[in-house]
Amino acid sequence: MIKEEDVRESVDEIDYSLNEHFIVKNDEKNQKIYVPKPIIESESVFSIDFHPKLDLLAVALVTGETKIYKYSIEIENTCVATFNHHNEACRKIFFSDDGKTMLSCGSDRRFNVVDVKKASVKFSIKDAHKSPINSLIVIDDDRVATGDDEGVVRIWDVRQKKAIQSYKEHGDYISCFAFAPESGMLYSAGADGCISVVDMKKSKPTGVGVTEGVNDDLVGIATMSNGDFIYAAGSSGTIYEFQSHKLYQPNRCISTLTSNISVMKLVKEGYLTYASDDGVIFGLNTKNTKRQHRLTDQTNEPIFDLSISRDAKYLASCSLENIRFYNAIGLFDLNLVDVVDVKEKEKDVKKLKKQEKKIEEKLLNPEAKTVLEEAESNKKKRKKAGGVQSSTKKTKVMNQARKQFLHDLLVDY
Repeated sequence: MIKEEDVRESVDEIDYSLNEHFIVKNDEKNQKIYVPKPIIESESVFSIDFHPKLDLLAVALVTGETKIYKYSIEIENTCVATFNHHNEACRKIFFSDDGKTMLSCGSDRRFNVVDVKKASVKFSIKDAHKSPINSLIVIDDDRVATGDDEGVVRIWDVRQKKAIQSYKEHGDYISCFAFAPESGMLYSAGADGCISVVDMKKSKPTGVGVTEGVNDDLVGIATMSNGDFIYAAGSSGTIYEFQSHKLYQPNRCISTLTSNISVMKLVKEGYLTYASDDGVIFGLNTKNTKRQHRLTDQTNEPIFDLSISRDAKYLASCSLENIRFYNAIGLFDLNLVDVVDVKEKEKDVKKLKKQEKKIEEKLLNPEAKTVLEEAESNKKKRKKAGGVQSSTKKTKVMNQARKQFLHDLLVDY
């Protein structure tokens, strides 16, 4: 196991160092795998979500503000848009699947849909629930589900700008949702330990069902195997596995490496990541539950939300005023879009970058473009002064990370 103190002298020789990184060992010297710098806010961050097509991150704050950041390892993280459409805390935020809209809900009982390109509210429903809204999920291009503090779930048709169904099967607040597109089932989990399920295949959702519940507050939920298995994380540190046709009781109870879980997310088929109240992130292989790993150091800050970037490069977490980025290549050994052999895939990379540029031009408003142009200009100035690592060097280092299985280095944390 490589420890940072063993290689600090050689690593610190790199001028443009960032706060969060993982260390890779190679034959010549030790290098850093770069990730974006942490984003520091003045108020607590409750929710984050990566954009599905661009290097953008949506941020929800306790003040009710919502922001969009352009994240990068080459330029400073830049806030390209700020919205003040919530009067109280914004608890959950998501981008739509096409990335053109941003959806949010909060303690003020509002449900907002923002046009990202125009940087304006597309529509806002003032009293979407009778109680503060705690959770939200984007089901498809037209439908969204929200859950409140009293256990009420509402399904919304975004085109009609109204709720098409409302039901209450929970005795406490709705903490999270999961949708299985293969089966068309929407699952909601609550602090009462119950999971409710509704069939979303038809235009009007039907067949609401609910489990008997476990003696635990459920804080995370995910589906796998085409919706055949459901995993729910309890705040006590147990992850419960259910089969879709046997929701009345858990198929098995998985003990984790922590006595408390604050959030859980699906990484890929067969792999979950969860975080604890003391700021540690863990990984779990559901096919072999003995393969659990501590992925990050302790921050002593409760983690409220996790999100994985569209290209599987980064895992982001939010806790209090901090948003941290981690190298998902090393954490989960995922396949990447951008980490490729330059000689073999150079044309593909150039094509991809051109596509992203076109999308960015369509989505971002003029003010945001101006901010990014200034950031790019500053980057060029720093590069002339020798303060920015070249893209060729970064690609080489990242390829070294893949070849030497950084994931294995983290097992014995």
